[in-house]
Amino acid sequence: MESYHSSSEYFSSSHRALDTQSIRGLLHDWTPVQPNNGIELQPQQQRVAFKPAVSVQVHNKGYEALPEPDYKRKSSKQRHFGGLKFSLRGFAVVAAVVLITNISWFFWAKKKYGISAGYGTIQRGDCAVAKRINTWLHLWINAMSTLLLMGSNAFMQTFSGPTREEVDRAHGQRRWLHIGALSFRNMRGIVKRKVLVCLVLAMSSIPFHLLYNSLVFTSLSTNEYEWAVVTENFLTGASWNLTASDSMVLADAASNDMYQNIQKSASSYQRLDQASCINLYSKIILPTNRNVLLVTSEKNTNNSILMSGSISAGLGSDFDRSDFWICSKDDEGGDTLACNPNDFLSNPEAWKVHDHPIEYCLSERTGESCAVQFSYNIMVVVIIFNAIKLATMLFVLFRLDAEKILACPGDAMASFLIVEDRNTQGMCLANKREIDSFWGAKGFGRPYNKTPGRWGRAASKKRWSCFVFLLFVALATVLILLYWGLTVLKAKGLNISLPGLWKLGFGALNANAFVLADDGGAAAGMALLANSPQVILALLYIVYKGLMTAMFNAKDWSNFGFGDQHLMVSTPAGKQRGTWVLGVPKYSGMVLLVLQTLLHWLISESIFVVQVTVFGTDGQINASDHISNCGYSPIAIVFTVVAAVIMMLTAVVFGLCKSPEGGPPIVSTCSAAISAACHPGPTHEAMPYEEIRWGATGPVWNGSGHCSIVSQKTWAAGQAGKPMHGYLYAG
Repeated sequence: MESYHSSSEYFSSSHRALDTQSIRGLLHDWTPVQPNNGIELQPQQQRVAFKPAVSVQVHNKGYEALPEPDYKRKSSKQRHFGGLKFSLRGFAVVAAVVLITNISWFFWAKKKYGISAGYGTIQRGDCAVAKRINTWLHLWINAMSTLLLMGSNAFMQTFSGPTREEVDRAHGQRRWLHIGALSFRNMRGIVKRKVLVCLVLAMSSIPFHLLYNSLVFTSLSTNEYEWAVVTENFLTGASWNLTASDSMVLADAASNDMYQNIQKSASSYQRLDQASCINLYSKIILPTNRNVLLVTSEKNTNNSILMSGSISAGLGSDFDRSDFWICSKDDEGGDTLACNPNDFLSNPEAWKVHDHPIEYCLSERTGESCAVQFSYNIMVVVIIFNAIKLATMLFVLFRLDAEKILACPGDAMASFLIVEDRNTQGMCLANKREIDSFWGAKGFGRPYNKTPGRWGRAASKKRWSCFVFLLFVALATVLILLYWGLTVLKAKGLNISLPGLWKLGFGALNANAFVLADDGGAAAGMALLANSPQVILALLYIVYKGLMTAMFNAKDWSNFGFGDQHLMVSTPAGKQRGTWVLGVPKYSGMVLLVLQTLLHWLISESIFVVQVTVFGTDGQINASDHISNCGYSPIAIVFTVVAAVIMMLTAVVFGLCKSPEGGPPIVSTCSAAISAACHPGPTHEAMPYEEIRWGATGPVWNGSGHCSIVSQKTWAAGQAGKPMHGYLYAG
């Protein structure tokens, strides 16, 4: 009987026959050690030997495996709650919860509120109540969309990671891949099925960014109304004749009935002076008032209605205003195209409508009505892509073990410490930013520089440039919108100081704050317009998250130069550490999560979809006449700018942090730089499970020393130590 040992396979106690080819397969990934510790083999033209890990007793008819050694044994926490797979399961659960919530809420809302013209109404009535409901619903939506974005990003980052075989192939061509970071660089170095999965995950996120925040929105009401220039005796029941007057209203039975009702209820109308009347009816949206009687000082015993007209709802433009009658003059054809009601406010007592002097107005008061509504079509699209994302996540979880992905720098270090990569020998001081120059001068010693590097060097210049560019675009867009909005509000005579902007409402719908001056556009177009900043923020988050992950990985890597610590791997065992759930240390990750959620919510409060529900002159909803537009909240935009600046400052502050003096080169997520630091010489299969440290080790060769990750035992035995500043190292 012979005894063989495998470092990567664990066999059950059942037996089966082994032929020569099967034994060769078992020996494929065995760990190299010194020749006198095991069987001498010769893979890749280099003679190495292998040390036992799991003892496999080979008989003529079968084999059996002995228990794993203690250093590989997993604790209960590691088995059930440790490792990357547990984190990914958590994100998949979040996606499932969001999907179930969306489906349940969809059918419940459809049954409870019904669907009319593609929309359902959750609440209608008091505007303060509607605002509170809308705010809390958007907080929930943004929290869920942020978690989905983080989860999708985690799955893409994991599945875009290379295997050891893909890394070796890339290194053989003097190319490197990212380990533990989402990057386009990896897309041409990994198998196509993983690229396709990442593409599906990315594409399924787009509807969430473009539409999810517009799923629920506030609807404002506006009233169509009748205006009429009447004599004083109209209020006491004097006769009138629409046909005999200069009326713009069709003198039919319905119109006659309407004006009879107006005459009967005129005593309950609100009296307004000229200035108040001009201010009220020059507003684009008229939510609290309807029909208006313009009482003139003129006398007419034959007809108490001198002039009348009907106004349909519409946001209007400079050439199509619903308040044209305020500026109307008979000698200009009945109205003026460009109407500025403010021209009359300097001397309101001289106000005339079609040359009829106006003494005061009587305005019909209506109850304020706001609604919280949801879009049926957006809900369907969100549910479909939510299901696609969840299915893709489940596929990744199913394939994760089989793919053997190097999901984090610790995974790569463990692999390189067991089976060294010959392509990176002779470049032990390699760092991420200068990896190409090291490849061009392998074996040549370079002086060690103990000067601490800043964390920001862990990310490439391209990634920093992309972050700055996206942040500049986002801030420029927001600031331009803010400047334009303040200019419009100032032109309308509103107070644009911070207290004044706060009074307009945080994320509140205001009739003076619409993005489009005309009647808006299609609801789908308005949703895309309102949520386009969310797409920029999502891209910014991916780049920002990559920066923070690279910098915190650099911090963890530098710790190997100053003390012993265990590897941080995706599937920890023994005393190994598990990867960070959010890609960065726990408390930092929570802060980033809150900041990201806050930014998404602030943007949703800064620019948002507006639906204007139109009430006819009879007080009934005109279902065929909805207005879709985008509203904006200047004070929310100010807070968005502040939060974006905070995001920028956090990246800058962390980037300027320095590692302690005398640490290893910054390898970040560069597979070649990681590999170059993992040539300890004689190794054994237990090394990735032990405490390790980086330092100078091995004899001087060709005038140069050698640096590498070594075991704590090697360091304690005096076979490794601190590298000397200015000395040459290679190997």
